[in-house]
Amino acid sequence: MLDLENYFDPLPLRAQTAYSQLNEVAIRAEMSRTVANLSGSFSQRLVRNKAYWYFKHTDAQGKQRQIYVGPDSPEVRALVEAKQNSPQPDAIKKLARIAAVSGCQMTPPLHFKVIKRLSDYGFFHSGGVAIGSHAFIAYSNMLGVHWGSSSAATQDIDFAHSGRNLSVALPADIEVNTSGAIESLQMGFVPLLGTGGGGAGSWFIPEAPEFTLDFVAPKTTPEGAAFKHDQLGIVLQPLPFMEYSLEDVQQTVIFDTSNAIVINVPNPARFALHKLIVHGERKGEHRTKSNKDLQQAALLLHLLRIQRIEDVEEAWLDLQSRGPGWRKRVKVGLAAVDALWPEEGFSEWLNNVVGEEDDSRPHERPKI
Repeated sequence: MLDLENYFDPLPLRAQTAYSQLNEVAIRAEMSRTVANLSGSFSQRLVRNKAYWYFKHTDAQGKQRQIYVGPDSPEVRALVEAKQNSPQPDAIKKLARIAAVSGCQMTPPLHFKVIKRLSDYGFFHSGGVAIGSHAFIAYSNMLGVHWGSSSAATQDIDFAHSGRNLSVALPADIEVNTSGAIESLQMGFVPLLGTGGGGAGSWFIPEAPEFTLDFVAPKTTPEGAAFKHDQLGIVLQPLPFMEYSLEDVQQTVIFDTSNAIVINVPNPARFALHKLIVHGERKGEHRTKSNKDLQQAALLLHLLRIQRIEDVEEAWLDLQSRGPGWRKRVKVGLAAVDALWPEEGFSEWLNNVVGEEDDSRPHERPKI
């Protein structure tokens, strides 16, 4: 196998600066666009010991509504203090072009069109999260690199929402017509039907079935049947272990050559470790189809160990505290990346964080 550093190129300083400016301006513009013309107030809410900002206002029907703004940060606090100073759209378009020509990684135009339409309809303000390869693309700019084409290639777009799992829900209660947003694209998307005739949580184009939109949620019941989420107006497919990626959600910006939007993504450390859990959940031949997932996990762990080692170690300790089933699956995934990139020593590093696990003794989750 190639060295992991052959799978990405460091972004030049001008590209990192361009993305930083685009990220700051786009987040400020998004918040201002959302709340500048509303009469209301900002508040904080703790979700699993993480602070998130939301904006409370009264809608036209007299109902109290909460709009998700983002996780607490110096940038968001500054925006709260100056929410009326909205950057002009032309400034964002200009910065997006600069970031693109500087070498930052763009979202493919057709995919960007879909994600932007969901953003325009309020999907991310309602607690929606972009997962899969589009989150991975966003991480490249966050971490100052450009992925190789094989690392970030994808034909589908994946989204997640807390669904019925209130313990990881982002603070928002606005209603979103997600189905209407997809239909308004007029791209030919139709919902995939499940075995019982209901929705399956996926949309596809019959003429191009490889291009799909998947909407998932944490699995909260043993049955795990797809269900209609009234607030989102769409069917969600429950998946086991999904809640792990939906804790400590972060905001970032994706863009094409002419525009940029703010999206929610998983914490990159949790994204990487979740990939390993999912690999351990797969059986037999299905594991051989997950090389891209293993590659993405390994690349993120490689970079995060250099840039944000505390994030990985915190996420690893949390994972270890969740029980033997979790530990068994991630151990399988970790062994798989070790086999592909033994020089990285991922298992040795992470096991030293908590000590060699002993499944005969209980692991307690830290109280938060």
